[in-house]
Parts: sequence; structure tokens; C-alpha cells
Amino acid sequence: MIIATGSEPLLPGIPGIGLHGVITSDDALELTEIPESVLIIGAGAIGLEFATIFNKFGSVVTVVEIENRILPREDGEIAGELLKIMKRKGVRFWLGSRVREIVEGDDGLTVTVEADGTKTVTVQKVLVAAGRKLNIFSDDLLALGLRMENGRIVVNEHMETSMDGVYAAGDVVGGKLLAHLAFAEGRIAAQNALGQFSSLDYDTVPSCVYTDPEMASVGLNEEEAISRGIEVGVGRFYFRSNGRAQCLSERDGLVKVVVDKRDKVVLGAQILGDSAAELISELTLAVTLKAKADLLADMIHPHPTLSEAVMEACGDAVGRSIHGIRPGSVILKISATEPEEDDHE
Repeated sequence: MIIATGSEPLLPGIPGIGLHGVITSDDALELTEIPESVLIIGAGAIGLEFATIFNKFGSVVTVVEIENRILPREDGEIAGELLKIMKRKGVRFWLGSRVREIVEGDDGLTVTVEADGTKTVTVQKVLVAAGRKLNIFSDDLLALGLRMENGRIVVNEHMETSMDGVYAAGDVVGGKLLAHLAFAEGRIAAQNALGQFSSLDYDTVPSCVYTDPEMASVGLNEEEAISRGIEVGVGRFYFRSNGRAQCLSERDGLVKVVVDKRDKVVLGAQILGDSAAELISELTLAVTLKAKADLLADMIHPHPTLSEAVMEACGDAVGRSIHGIRPGSVILKISATEPEEDDHE
């Protein structure tokens, strides 16, 4: 038996959460008109993706997040860069804030937010993107008596539950709720159920956030590696120094590579930029094979391509970047129209 009952949008206990005009990410896909304004509860992947969509369609977008940063589970440096870019595009963020109440009025939904005092905003729609609830509470499922922990079904590395012959895969086992991860877990569960011996290395699972620009990551970020007691080296390469990115007018973002400082093995990587979800696969292979950054730095990448940024970041991680701009360099600005937030050095 393989349990794969998935998850559904989580509705927090906020007064007014059931009002007409308060929608989930599922409901948002059924809209037939563009809302003039929308407040999004949650600055995780789903919240930021819908913030990007509505912002591009012309809605006035406000994002409320209880943490003091967006994408709390992702690399802080990369998340901070994305925050600046989204602000430049017109998305308003209230971080370290909590929605206290939603009230329906003649002009729409008035949302009361607690953040350094109390403030209110009136919007046409409120999108709840505060997480997802795992589907583990059916009578049939509970009757099995499986071990559960923090609202998830506990499985071992072979996706087997506490009951012999019963496996679980996908959102119901918790962790990162990703479609491609659920598929991989289902494959592992099926193989073990059929008598094979398979397991999954969660450090090699890529994550993607489909904002503009995209964000993608794999393996350990800098903060996670340090928390594990690893002495890390970090390489960076900004897309504004990449020829293809300049041609595409997609100069925002960077590639960041985290390596073990002792042997230069790639521990993880984060990409913010155009086609990040495509570019991450090269670094996913490096993490999976425990390849050294030197290998990717020496590997010939076609020119001009965005993938050259991966090569350059790996070169920077081992101390021999060729085209990257090092911190402390003096930059001559030749365009008066360049936004000041675009200067990292």
C-alpha cells in the first residue's frame, strides 16, 4: 500500500477568513477578472509567485509576512536580492507583520495588519498563501495507526511507514512540498514495495520559485552549511556581468555556489535570475556526484550563455574568477539611468 493523499491550502484562524473575496491559491487559478488590488498573506514560494502574476497583470499588490524576511527557508542573501527586485517592480511588503482581521465593506475587504502598531488596507481580494495542510486525517488513514509527527506521516529512507508493507510519499510525509519531489518519493516507494532497495538523498532535491526573475536552489545554503559545522567557501557571479543576460535585458540576480573550503566539493547552490529553474540542474548534478567546484570552473561552457555564470561562480568559489567583479572594486557608472539598488559592490 502506498499513501499519497497530498495536501490542500491552509486557512489560518483569522476573523473574516471565510468572507467572499478571500481566496486560496486554488481559487486564484479560477479567477475570470483581474483584481484591481490584492493582499497576499504569506511570502513563501506560492505567495511570491502569485504576487509576481498579479503585479504583471496590473494589480496593486501588498504582501504580508509574519517573518522578517521573504522565503524564510531559502538563502538569506538571495531572498534579500529578490525582495529588492520585487519592490522595484511595485510590490509592497509588510514584513514582521500579522493579519488580525478581515472585514467586508462597500469598497472591498478591509484588512487590519499588526506591524509596529496597527494599519489597515482595503483591497478587492485577499489571497491566503500561508502554507498547506497535509491530508492525513481521513478515518481510513487514522484507522491504520501509523506513526505521525508534527502533522505528517513518519517514513524511513525507503518511504516505508511504521507498518510493514505500508509506504507513503509526497506532501503527506512533510518536508518541502514540491511536485517533482513527490514524484521522486512515489518512485522510491513503488520500487521498495516491489522488493527493490531504493532511497532518496534530500540534499540533492532542487527547489524553484517562479517569480520574475526566477529563483532556484539545491543542496545546502551558506547558513545551513555553517550550522552543520562546515567551513565553507562561497563563490558569486552577477548576471549583469554576463553577456547573454545583457543581450536579453535580464541583468538582475546572481549565481551563488557554496563549497566545502577543505576539498572544494560543491555543497549547494542558489540562483536568482532569468531561467534559474533551468540552470540549477547543472549544479544539482554537481551536488549529487559530490563534484568539486574546480571541475565546473574548468568545464567549457558555450558563449554567450547564461550557464557561463555557473562556471564563473564556481571559479570564484575556488579563488580564480576571471570575469567576476570582486568586492571592493571601483566601478565607473556610465549610465545615469542605472538604479542605485543594482549596485552590489
